[in-house]
Amino acid sequence: METTGAPCHCCSKLLSTSERKRCGSCKRAIYCDASCQRAHWPAHKTRCSSAATQAPDNPAFARIEPFKAMFPATLQHFEFSASRDGANTNLLLLFHGLGDSEIPFATFARSLNLPQTAALVFRAPLPLPLGLEGHAWFPAFADEDAVFADIVPSASETRRLRGLERTRALLCAAVHALVRCGWPLHCVFLLGFSQGAQTAVDLALNYRPHASASNTAAKTAGTASDAKSANANSAKPTARFGGVVAISSSLMDEIALQIE
Repeated sequence: METTGAPCHCCSKLLSTSERKRCGSCKRAIYCDASCQRAHWPAHKTRCSSAATQAPDNPAFARIEPFKAMFPATLQHFEFSASRDGANTNLLLLFHGLGDSEIPFATFARSLNLPQTAALVFRAPLPLPLGLEGHAWFPAFADEDAVFADIVPSASETRRLRGLERTRALLCAAVHALVRCGWPLHCVFLLGFSQGAQTAVDLALNYRPHASASNTAAKTAGTASDAKSANANSAKPTARFGGVVAISSSLMDEIALQIE
């Protein structure tokens, strides 16, 4: 029986070469299994290499199931469903519409029963005004006292756009955490409905692999400075999402007005 080897970074158990499972991002931290890696993540995340844009497709190393501490504070309400066939090769991120929540979309995701695909549904970070049920990805109403008065897009109107940028910063931090926990970016797919579709498309167009390396966005509820920090790296992306599906939506009108 082998009595020497490298210790697990979580429980310190000595592991033979064949027993070792390495962090999918930095390749340095060693663990017994995915449960040890998950437990050690709060201590490891500040030291984990941010150089890797994608974790390797290693069937011997399980993707870590998402947990609250890995995401920004306002994205810690979510539903995760593992693939029913036990092979969490891909990850489908779903974005609900204005006034909805993560619960119905989680039910929808499970009903799809996609092979080799886990599903993750975040609750949008902004609660609706006047105590109404439901959440939003960015502001939608011109006055919190007049819920049905929509913000009218114009060249000078920036509330929706600034709100989308703040949400983008939070989502970039969340995606970066997923990649470092073993979910390769090219195996992550986005599906959004209505306002959630606008959010998904914006994330796909603007995500940079290292834009969320800072822990700032993950420790705050989201501010304008977070948006600037998380999107400071404007270099061309070296990695892409697996795909995007946008239902009943288009690019935000304010973005089109800026292009013009």
